[in-house]
Amino acid sequence: MTSRATEIANLIRQVGIAHRTKANEWIADASLTPEQAFALGHIVDNQDNGVIARDLAEVTRTKPASVANLVKGLETRGLITRAPSPTDSRIKFIHPTELGTQLHADFKDTLGKADEDIFGSLTPAEQDQLIALLERITENS
Repeated sequence: MTSRATEIANLIRQVGIAHRTKANEWIADASLTPEQAFALGHIVDNQDNGVIARDLAEVTRTKPASVANLVKGLETRGLITRAPSPTDSRIKFIHPTELGTQLHADFKDTLGKADEDIFGSLTPAEQDQLIALLERITENS
């Protein structure tokens, strides 16, 4: 017999899988790898902080050589540019292009629509209740 906690965990995983499926479909349609999509999102979201390749290696948990190929691929597609730091020419900052920023915005829109589809069967009151319950769970984790 399955416990309620296990049933809840299984249902939460199913929601996550549905969300991930939509994300993966968009990534494939955009001809990106999941790592490229993640890196592009990090670059766009942190562009004011001065993203460098070492940052991408840390957030993607990959080796510097892999990050170099990832960055090169994004740059070749016109999604990012690299520019030397004004204070240290050994450091190259990575910036999203307008195309890269728009592509990331499209990704976020797609995921937002997926969220609406997933949770759209709940009334606004039920959504508020679910939010409150999940917040309580995450506060105690």
